[in-house]
Amino acid sequence: MEFAPRAKIIYLPGWLNPGKNLAPLAETVGHDWDTFDLVEPDKIVAFLEYVKMIADKITEPAYIAGHSFGGKIAIAISALYPEKAKGIFVIAGSNRGKLIFRLLRPAIKLAKLMGLSGRGFQASDYKNSSPVMKHIMRSTLDFDIMPLARKVKCPAVFIYGANDTATPPKLGKKLARAAHGRFFMLNGYNHNSIISDGAYQAGAVIRSVLGICERRPA
Repeated sequence: MEFAPRAKIIYLPGWLNPGKNLAPLAETVGHDWDTFDLVEPDKIVAFLEYVKMIADKITEPAYIAGHSFGGKIAIAISALYPEKAKGIFVIAGSNRGKLIFRLLRPAIKLAKLMGLSGRGFQASDYKNSSPVMKHIMRSTLDFDIMPLARKVKCPAVFIYGANDTATPPKLGKKLARAAHGRFFMLNGYNHNSIISDGAYQAGAVIRSVLGICERRPA
């Protein structure tokens, strides 16, 4: 047996965060990789329409690694466009339904669930954002990803920080069970530090799983 030399991995960042934030993790994992910036579309779209926009950018089957909001998108792509995803790595992936959305005002609390807590987000960021981005944020938080997680057929790995209060480990465990995936909890990391200070540890998990997925007969 030998390992396929290089797998293609696409990294999706958290809400309004640049793809380069995931570069330390991607460099730790190695292989062929690219990051997608989750940019503002030119029109108002719902969450699943936004997912399709991202999926359309994937031109060949690849592994998809997403942090926070990006993790939610990775789940949706693998469920709705299975030909695009060889496997998914969900890192501190988010999910909230309608009840939680109604309870989590003001906008500062909503943003923390989407991976904004580490970038100095203020309530005014939401108030002053464009109608397009406001709509996508509301649509995303209003969308329950759990039913789509149950439709995931590819290998799925869920990596969460033990100190994550924005997307706690218990959420990761539920998503992993729904997707028949594997769950890993990394001690000492929160929602954002898991992709910075914890990049080596999270990367080790991804490398290990890739080694299994990409093993092939000589």
